[in-house]
Amino acid sequence: LRVDPLGIDWVTYNKDGWRQLRTWDLDVNGGKLGPKVIPGKYIAVLQIDDNIIKQTFNVLKDPNTAGTIRDIKAQFNFLLNLRETINENVTLINKIEELRYSLQNNFSSKKEEKAARDMDMRLYEIESHLFDVKLTGAREDAFRNPNKIYGRLAALGSDLTRFGADFKPTNQQIEVFKVLSDRLEKQQKDFNILMKDDYWDSEKNKN
Repeated sequence: LRVDPLGIDWVTYNKDGWRQLRTWDLDVNGGKLGPKVIPGKYIAVLQIDDNIIKQTFNVLKDPNTAGTIRDIKAQFNFLLNLRETINENVTLINKIEELRYSLQNNFSSKKEEKAARDMDMRLYEIESHLFDVKLTGAREDAFRNPNKIYGRLAALGSDLTRFGADFKPTNQQIEVFKVLSDRLEKQQKDFNILMKDDYWDSEKNKN
């Protein structure tokens, strides 16, 4: 993230000028781990300079779970799609953060300042649906505001990666994923429309 939460000026940034999108909720973090591999035969490859060492190994199915190989494959494919959607959400967040950062002092008159502030708020409105824009990095953030698309997608993934054993996703989980994907698609469309605003043409002319 590149911009302070609204009304807060004490958040800290690293030496490169950004801060981590940190969600403390324990139900969210597990969803960032990605899927476990499907049981089967794999090859591990170790390369040191020009030397390549290969070793085959087997990943065994957990004998204590009731899920079938078919269930595991369904879970794996679902989590891959979920990860792709999370990445799309994060990519859009990064784009908006870079644009908002560029708008903070990109003006030389009151008129330009008003135009920049207005555009910043329009971008902020889209961004506020993508993640909790009030995150400061404090542990207490987990209790202050509801999760948005990013946090909800991660929580959905956590249900399967941490608590789903080897079972396929439920019908409800598939439906929730569809709802969240549709919400993200709407914000992406709104962003694309906003990028066609005349404001950006005036910015090009300034440069």
